Amino acid sequence: MPDTPTPGKASIPVIDILIITHAILSGAAVLVPIAFVDDFLISAIRQNQVKVLAKYHQVTLSAEEVRLLTNVNSEGCWQGLLGVLKYPFKIVRQFIKVLEVKKSVETATHTYYSGILLNEVLRKGWYKRENFNKIHQAIQDTRRDVNKDLVREIFRSYLVINKENYALLAAWGKQLLEYLLSTSRVHVRGWFQRTRLIRKAVQENPETLFERQPPQLAELARQIYENLNSNLLGIPQAQRQEMLERLAVAVHADENQAFTE
Repeated sequence: MPDTPTPGKASIPVIDILIITHAILSGAAVLVPIAFVDDFLISAIRQNQVKVLAKYHQVTLSAEEVRLLTNVNSEGCWQGLLGVLKYPFKIVRQFIKVLEVKKSVETATHTYYSGILLNEVLRKGWYKRENFNKIHQAIQDTRRDVNKDLVREIFRSYLVINKENYALLAAWGKQLLEYLLSTSRVHVRGWFQRTRLIRKAVQENPETLFERQPPQLAELARQIYENLNSNLLGIPQAQRQEMLERLAVAVHADENQAFTE
């Protein structure tokens, strides 16, 4: 599990590294070699991100708040698979590969923005349980409206186009599943039974998702962070600042309206 930084002893970039690490792992979860187990792996990774950020900012969240802030969309781009099942298996398999790559990048991007926005809310002290719905909606609306193209392409270049990184993350997914199945100490062969065992293992011991991270992951997260923050044109930084300003407006929309009236 990524170490939780201690306030006053770590700089904000450490939080960024943790967010990027969770984004990478969530994208890698899409590459697990057993179909339809990725969504609850992604959910566990995103829930851990929420918990890490809350702990850092000393905010107590209920299990329901963590679940809602995780906001996993289980449909993703797999709906498109239904339209190609009429084609030969070889073509379908290639199409699934395309969807897998696309979903991996989209998942990592979504996790990244969710982490950045939630961190801003917690960092600014805006989080109040009685205003949960407003804050949750503000995060969702801001993430939906932001221009994700540059960040998405950065994740794509590191996670997919770079074959070495892609192979590394795919291998992590395979090893993770083998480890989760081995911890159950129950030998099953059927896909459905294996899926149930993996789900049970993740629910009971979510920390196992972070115990066997590839040693190269920290360096990969650092490279992505530097790319996001050292762009010569300064576009990612400017877009991030604009996004955080939009978030502030959305969070305080009622207050601003009352003030103008």
